[in-house]
Amino acid sequence: MKKQITTPLLALFVMGLMMTPALAANPTIEQLQMKIDALSTELAKYKAEEARVKYNLSLMTKADVAMNARDWKGFNDGHSDDVVVTSPDTSAPTTNRPDHLKVVQSFVNAFPDHKIEQPYVTLIGQGDYLCAVHRNGGTFTQPWHLPGTDIVIPPNGKKFTMKMVTVAKVKDEKLVEEMIIYDMAAMAKQLGLSPK
Repeated sequence: MKKQITTPLLALFVMGLMMTPALAANPTIEQLQMKIDALSTELAKYKAEEARVKYNLSLMTKADVAMNARDWKGFNDGHSDDVVVTSPDTSAPTTNRPDHLKVVQSFVNAFPDHKIEQPYVTLIGQGDYLCAVHRNGGTFTQPWHLPGTDIVIPPNGKKFTMKMVTVAKVKDEKLVEEMIIYDMAAMAKQLGLSPK
């Protein structure tokens, strides 16, 4: 049975030959086959890494889509039990899924129409890490119970919109770390909560 050479594999093969002067002069069939096998192995590794990154990016999207739908089971499914999340609206990182969910629910309860816009402004990944830049917003119509405190901010009906960045790490097909970054002062100003 003859092996077929695909266009990407052929391009890699030609590049490999150009980088190997000894083979370029007068390669044997065996040398060519060894080079094709080596390039095929590299291509398989690349495709596996590409599939892993694609899956990781889908995890972030699924978690945010679930949050938008207030599907807390779907939201939890994307996070590990011991997920660590750093966010401007908590005084210390949360270190488990139930505490992270409490923070998120406290926020969306205060802003019932809050949504993360899809598609993202930017969604990129490499290896186990990903970064999402997105727009989101909502209307402050319910009391905001600040997580981990006794502070409750009364609603005033004002709206906010902003960009937010989430940098995350994936392990064992779950989000295990998230760093959520946004301009809390700009949000407070839009909501009329800034000190005068």
